[in-house]
Amino acid sequence: MKSQLEEMRKNKELQEAGMKGSGPAERAEEMVVLTRSDASGNVWPLEMTERQEPRGGRRKRKKVIR
Repeated sequence: MKSQLEEMRKNKELQEAGMKGSGPAERAEEMVVLTRSDASGNVWPLEMTERQEPRGGRRKRKKVIR
């Protein structure tokens, strides 16, 4: 039983050492695909468009007539 305990401790130390070594430079880049689904359950990916400015700009304030 003690040998099993020692073995598990060693494995835990190895796992912790492996987690510390994986910094941001070693991380794999992940890709996320955004999807859209309709009422019948069909799913398809959203089209990738760059963010655009809102059309038309700002609206003028209407004058208050009393």
